[in-house]
Amino acid sequence: MSSFLGSLASAFDTPQRKAMAVAVAVVAIYGTNKMKQGGKIDEKLAAKAGNKKSRGGKGNVDKEFLTRITKLVKVVVPSAASGETGILVILSILLVLRTMLSIWLADVNGMIVKTIVNKDFGAFV
Repeated sequence: MSSFLGSLASAFDTPQRKAMAVAVAVVAIYGTNKMKQGGKIDEKLAAKAGNKKSRGGKGNVDKEFLTRITKLVKVVVPSAASGETGILVILSILLVLRTMLSIWLADVNGMIVKTIVNKDFGAFV
């Protein structure tokens, strides 16, 4: 336990890191208080923090979106042979496998419910 606290204390060794931690904590507390109150975050505040121009639709796939994704991919995947690329490929494969497993489990649950509703206890066991 003390080694954990020691490593936690050393993570905030510079004043910049301490200030960042305080800022993150303040934002987290503000957000949780807003969520508890059931209120939405002030739209004016959100407009100041984010993009100044607001678009009507959600999830627009336009030129701006594609340029942002391209910049993000260049940061995340520095080269095809890097370790980050391997991790990204492995996580993508695991995500697809998890989705397939969820679909299979939903089918099994559906068959079990069907046998219970039809009172076919032989097929249930």
